[in-house]
Amino acid sequence: MITNACHFKTKFGMFDLTLHKRFWWSKGYLALTYGDTASGIPIIRLQSTCLFGTALHSIECDCKRQLNDAFRQIKKHGRGVVVYALEEEGKGNGLEDKIDSMLDKCGHPYLDSLYVLVDKRRYSGAARVLTELSVSKRIHVLTQNEEKCEALRKAGFVIL
Repeated sequence: MITNACHFKTKFGMFDLTLHKRFWWSKGYLALTYGDTASGIPIIRLQSTCLFGTALHSIECDCKRQLNDAFRQIKKHGRGVVVYALEEEGKGNGLEDKIDSMLDKCGHPYLDSLYVLVDKRRYSGAARVLTELSVSKRIHVLTQNEEKCEALRKAGFVIL
């Protein structure tokens, strides 16, 4: 359900920003929509929260580059949506687990075993956001993650 909406200026242009929440207590999803996404073939990017990559400029993460590339491609194409999952930091494991994973990768001795983040993200919520926005069922998705594509297909989207 859309709980808030506004026009939002970015360095890539003016987008319509909507906040989507399924439950009052959830953080939900932000959708940044550009152009007419109900017709044609919009470009879609499903983006998870990444404090380290997007805000802290980690050199080990390319989330910010992927997000910026998505905005550029959407603007050039004239239509598209970035769905930003607000609760999926650290592949859905949370910030604390993400930090522990980074510490272990750096060889800190107090961690007993290799700590690898298991991807706990689910993409059905992002697909629901696209449906709420009445996005065309024929889409182009910017991803290399087959699980994202599968969730969109299950929701009735055709990926071109």
